[in-house]
Amino acid sequence: MKKILLIALILVSKIALCQSTDIDRKEFNFAFVQLPKTPVLDEKNRSYSFDINTAESLMGDKADNYLESKISILGFEKLSKNGYLTINIDLQNPIIVEKDVKTITTKSKDKSGKETIDYTFVAEIKYKQEGICKVACVDEKLNKTYSYSGIRENKSSEFSMYEDAKKYLNQFTSSVVKDAFLNEVTNSLNHHLSVDFGYSIQKGRDFLWMLANTKHSEQAKNQVAYERVKSVFEKMEFDKSVASMEKELEAAIEYYKGLDLLYKEDERKDRKIRYLAYFNLAVIYKYLDLPEKSLEWAKKLIENKYDESDGKSLLQDNQLILESFLANKVNSRHMPVNTKLDTKETEVLADDAYVLERDPAFMLAYIITSKDTVASYIGLKSIQTINKNISVRIKDSKTGKFIYRNYSAAQVKSLVLANGDEYNSVTFKEAVDAGLGAPVPKFVKQQFIGKKNTLYQYYTGELIILKTGSTIGESLSTSNWMLNSSTKMAEMAANCPTLAERATSKEFKNNLDGIKTFLKQLDTCK
Repeated sequence: MKKILLIALILVSKIALCQSTDIDRKEFNFAFVQLPKTPVLDEKNRSYSFDINTAESLMGDKADNYLESKISILGFEKLSKNGYLTINIDLQNPIIVEKDVKTITTKSKDKSGKETIDYTFVAEIKYKQEGICKVACVDEKLNKTYSYSGIRENKSSEFSMYEDAKKYLNQFTSSVVKDAFLNEVTNSLNHHLSVDFGYSIQKGRDFLWMLANTKHSEQAKNQVAYERVKSVFEKMEFDKSVASMEKELEAAIEYYKGLDLLYKEDERKDRKIRYLAYFNLAVIYKYLDLPEKSLEWAKKLIENKYDESDGKSLLQDNQLILESFLANKVNSRHMPVNTKLDTKETEVLADDAYVLERDPAFMLAYIITSKDTVASYIGLKSIQTINKNISVRIKDSKTGKFIYRNYSAAQVKSLVLANGDEYNSVTFKEAVDAGLGAPVPKFVKQQFIGKKNTLYQYYTGELIILKTGSTIGESLSTSNWMLNSSTKMAEMAANCPTLAERATSKEFKNNLDGIKTFLKQLDTCK
């Protein structure tokens, strides 16, 4: 009898295992245009110019057009004057109001009760800044004001030696504060102008749910449906209509809808499969620019009560999309984005005696896009501050002379210079933008290409890690990384205990050499 009971239990266990409803995330590509909150509806009015007033010594040795070159609005034309939007910028010199080294005392006891006191040191700097930006327009509904005034603080990580903290403090000169102020203004202003007026290009990866258990009766069909979505969305481009994709995905969509009818019991396993179906349908319709249909399935997600938070999040996403459609008088987030970054875009260099190829101020550069490789020349000064946009000189095939051409990082894969340096377009969020908007593509310099990670450096010195297979980079200048770099590296080396221990002991610094060394060690770890 016991033997029969044991066999019965084993059979029940096997059946339960075969029908396990574990699910995995499966990624796919997406691309679309983020629509502005306060759009300039008439495309012919999408232009802007600057009126800049800065304290005399604030700019130092920077070019006269430094701020203009750092600030842009995607989907607009930048004019030297009389833009439909006038961006008025007024900045004063920041003032250091406090510099100090703080001592942190930590007490601990060993097993015998003996007390040990450790001291670490933190450099703290406070500075006051004053700045304001006003966007003025004949249409007063488009007027905006952004303030950059207030007290800013900078804290170092903990140093074991007082002298190291003091050295950090002494390096924080007035010129460093000025650069920090200007970086804050340009980064924050680019973000706000993009959110309010611009047509920023969003590219990345999202996910659907798929049954993980290969023995489940639905798993094979589940995988076919996911692979179809992945394959169709692989073709998605920000400037091409996605209207035909709904038809291409008809079989996958109908399959997910059918799960709602097959698994209709109130038990957890059925609710989990319904959750998978509702979630996938809501996500698919969202990226097909069909927010009304996506809302229908987001509401079902909430009613299903398996994971209501996902339903609420998708509900909010779709409501925002509908609001943006209404504000912009469109019904899609897929459209061409026409950006002209300066008025010289087609101006031919006029001096016949001038030979640009021999000018030491320029370097040969190859621009690699998804469709072409373009030979050009780029100014050496502009390389030093390369960010979201580049301006290059390209030889006109008809006249043989050079013309100006502008590219945004969203349009380019790589920029390869004659000296061997390579810049890639990487989507990431700068540390100063940690709480602002979505990551955007920027040009960053390749520093190390590994099996698991690639390391880049932004023109500000900010280090960016891009994990292999990911489309979003991570800044190593965020407060989380700056204050916990050893912990973050130890987490990355979780499968390599020896390396994790070395990271925890602070062997690797959060700087270019330290991170590069760590990533090399991570690649060789078995």
